[in-house]
Amino acid sequence: MGTPVGGGLVAALVLLVAWSLGQEARPPQPTADLYTHLSVARHLVRGEGFQTDVTYPLSFAWPFARTLPQPLLHRRPGLAMLLVGPVAAAQGDPHRAVAMTRLLMMLMLAALAGLGTGALLRLGEPAAVAPWLLLLGTNPLLGYAVDWGFEELPAGLLLLVLWLRRRAPHWSDGLLMGLLGLLRLELLILPVLWWLLTGTWTRRLLVPLALAVAVLLPWAVRDLVVTGRPFFLVQGQAELVKDTREWPGYSVYRGLAPQPPVQALRTAGTSVLRKGWRGLRFFRTELGGLVPWPVAWGAVLSVLTVLLLRLRGRAGPRQLGAWALLGLSLALLAGLYAFFDHSLRHLLVLVPPLLWETARLLAVAARRVKQPLAAGLLALALAANLLWIFPSPLPGWQFAAREALRLADVTSDRVAALIADPATVPFVLDAASPWYADRAAVWTPGNAAVADSIRTWLESP
Repeated sequence: MGTPVGGGLVAALVLLVAWSLGQEARPPQPTADLYTHLSVARHLVRGEGFQTDVTYPLSFAWPFARTLPQPLLHRRPGLAMLLVGPVAAAQGDPHRAVAMTRLLMMLMLAALAGLGTGALLRLGEPAAVAPWLLLLGTNPLLGYAVDWGFEELPAGLLLLVLWLRRRAPHWSDGLLMGLLGLLRLELLILPVLWWLLTGTWTRRLLVPLALAVAVLLPWAVRDLVVTGRPFFLVQGQAELVKDTREWPGYSVYRGLAPQPPVQALRTAGTSVLRKGWRGLRFFRTELGGLVPWPVAWGAVLSVLTVLLLRLRGRAGPRQLGAWALLGLSLALLAGLYAFFDHSLRHLLVLVPPLLWETARLLAVAARRVKQPLAAGLLALALAANLLWIFPSPLPGWQFAAREALRLADVTSDRVAALIADPATVPFVLDAASPWYADRAAVWTPGNAAVADSIRTWLESP
């Protein structure tokens, strides 16, 4: 493949072409978070700042949010900033903006392929390239991330770079961490953990950490000015009790009673613990949908193996340490999200490094074959067998994709209704209709009293 850079470019192009030819676009669900990010991007393109057209009744509990459109309070700004390009290129066509977003996500997947390939070639492991591309290009969860515009895809791209450079961090890693924090703030624990456990934590890391803070500081100042707090998210006042006995489903978001963590633990502590236990069981059961289950569970079990070796005073091979680090990261994220939101997409950020290390492992298994081409073909065959014997089923996601197609006409009717009645306060059941109607709206409140309060606030001068 020539140089690592050239090989990476070829790999990115191959995956992009193969994906374009082999993957049919699936429309996002009407309730997809993507539409919120797109609406913010549209306001940015218009020079109106970080405002959103998709709002929750709960956000109206704070006086600074009693307006439509509303200041962005329930999402981090990173993905919206990234979507400014597709929205601007669409020139006001909301359907085209969604299509352009999918193209952007495809380019990010291609960038993953290219970066991973370049790293493998620099390590002198060309036999791992073909399995890497196969594992990456056939992962079903990455397919949904491309079609539905998940913020976890750009976050996964940033984390792959940080993973590849974890043993020799560079000052520019601080910029990457800052961008990662603008997408998902909690993910910053991962590169810090990797630095700590690979022995690279030195004073030199103060520079990238300072850069990360510098990138994150403007948004913290914005939050402080708008809300009075440097780190404010509506989810932080609701997510812990969401889908508990006291607050079933999304009912907490449809009311006007914030549930900050301390209050949530005091009033619904037992239910929160039950939710966390339920979440751990969910991730344990669904882990095979993330990557082939021997990969996921191999990473988790590597943690125990390394601990046993350390207790016996032995270090073990370096690659085992890498697997243990990924297994620990996987367990850490699963434990965190178990108490907040039970969706496999939250673990998607670790799929790129998991698949990259899997490709390396398969190449190691093929090293006995001396001829490079034959070794590469053997590693590719091992990857194909891994996918065939241990597929990653996502039946719930497949059902959601079919529902998105079925609801396309319903969404069109809702868009028409929003456009036809511009005078009333719009309460909606999805996020797609405000985006396509180009009109700010509120998710349907949980009861008439909440709806009346929101109408009063919005209709008052």
